Amino acid sequence: MRHLVKEIAADVNQFWMNLPEYKDLFSPDNIKIADKLQKSMKKVDIRKADFSKTKIKVVAANIIVGQTLV
Repeated sequence: MRHLVKEIAADVNQFWMNLPEYKDLFSPDNIKIADKLQKSMKKVDIRKADFSKTKIKVVAANIIVGQTLV
């Protein structure tokens, strides 16, 4: 539902031109369903890394191409 609100905020005329469709989307039943879905979504933190499973390669070198140090 959040993306719909952003869409309407970006172009209010779009809302008025498509009022019947938005009326159905924002019906009380659809809002209840969206609320239940939002609450049931599991939030997963994908930023956690396992250091023991991480491979680290350190490359320390100077590469000279022609006369330019890269």
